[in-house]
Amino acid sequence: MESNGATTSEFVTEAAGPQGLFGVFEDDGETGYLYLYEPGGREVFQHLHIYDRTPNLPVREQDVRVVWSEDLSKVGVQIWGKMRGIINWLQARRVVSGLRAAILRHRRCRMVERFSDLTDALASSFEASQADDGV
Repeated sequence: MESNGATTSEFVTEAAGPQGLFGVFEDDGETGYLYLYEPGGREVFQHLHIYDRTPNLPVREQDVRVVWSEDLSKVGVQIWGKMRGIINWLQARRVVSGLRAAILRHRRCRMVERFSDLTDALASSFEASQADDGV
């Protein structure tokens, strides 16, 4: 499409990867991004800015190809036959797993604190009932 003499385009192209993941390239008419996406959880694990559109950069959908490495550990985007960006999904998974583990540790700490408060309250209640019974 043409807009004030500048060529603009809006498209999305993807390639399926391992374990329900997709490499997705999106050109929204202003920028181009590569995403590592899991549609089941509707989660973007990682993204990579590839370009800002200019009149001198007329990227079209047929110029773009999302590809996975042979071992399915990386997803990349080729534009005009050259690799322009790569995401290592194993590394992204470790970062996300580490973040999830930190969140779970935080939740567990809060649960332990609540449990400690509960046991302290029960102990106090037990001690008070023992005192009332003259024990």
